[in-house]
Amino acid sequence: MNPRIIRLREELAKNKEKITTLQARNRELEKAVRELENTDIIGMVRAQGMTLEQFVLAYIKTEFLCAGQRKYVSRNYHYEAMGRKEGEDFD
Repeated sequence: MNPRIIRLREELAKNKEKITTLQARNRELEKAVRELENTDIIGMVRAQGMTLEQFVLAYIKTEFLCAGQRKYVSRNYHYEAMGRKEGEDFD
């Protein structure tokens, strides 16, 4: 058999082993991050003095009821107080 094929197959086997090791490490890291995030959320809820019901209601409101983009509309209160439309001074 061609020696290059043997060498490439050996390198492929090493790479597969490295990938398996790195995937396992990534799973461990993701688990650690998830646990720390959960701990932070619990800490924030406790710091606010919220009950479980209050937290669930707040979560539902932010994620489902009030989700989506919010449109920001600026108002020029000075022009409204003066009874002018914005931009009249510049025409």
